[in-house]
Amino acid sequence: MYRTYDQAWIEHYSERGFMLSDPVVHWGLTHVGGISWSDLTEQDPQGVLRDALAHGLHNGWTYAMGPQTSRSIAGVTKTGADFTAAERDEVAQIVDELHALTEGFESFSADTQAALLALGEG
Repeated sequence: MYRTYDQAWIEHYSERGFMLSDPVVHWGLTHVGGISWSDLTEQDPQGVLRDALAHGLHNGWTYAMGPQTSRSIAGVTKTGADFTAAERDEVAQIVDELHALTEGFESFSADTQAALLALGEG
């Protein structure tokens, strides 16, 4: 898992165990393609998306791809206008490329896994 959200949101999300009830995560695990977070509000009884908005995460969009055994899910947000079709296509292309590069991660040597994980920390 690689997260670039504000640390306050990451801590809030983790402290409340939101991953277990996050409609974005649930959607990404069961679908491929893209969806606006606003389309998931009815599937959010725990208020994850409401809290995300309160933490400044506006215009959320999620893209998921890959087989269920190796799914990549990206959640992105932006202030201002919603994502354009071109911006969504760019996100999808980036996620597709990252997925291809990390496919079979668990079969990489321990040194290679550590080096790839270190890239995400920088």
